[in-house]
Amino acid sequence: MPIPIIWDKPITIWLGILVFCLLVATFSIGLLRFKRIIRVSINVHRNLGILTILAALVHGYFAFVAYFL
Repeated sequence: MPIPIIWDKPITIWLGILVFCLLVATFSIGLLRFKRIIRVSINVHRNLGILTILAALVHGYFAFVAYFL
């Protein structure tokens, strides 16, 4: 299975950047909510966490296919 290329970079790079940004956003919202700096529903933090995990799984899948198959 060929790895899709977007703007001359493999999709694994773009997904890695997305996963990192989602991870930072999830951490930031959790921390700011914990310190009571912002008022955000816990569902926002949970949904960002779920989205981060899903993006990481897709990123891992493409990386596995690219380097091991």
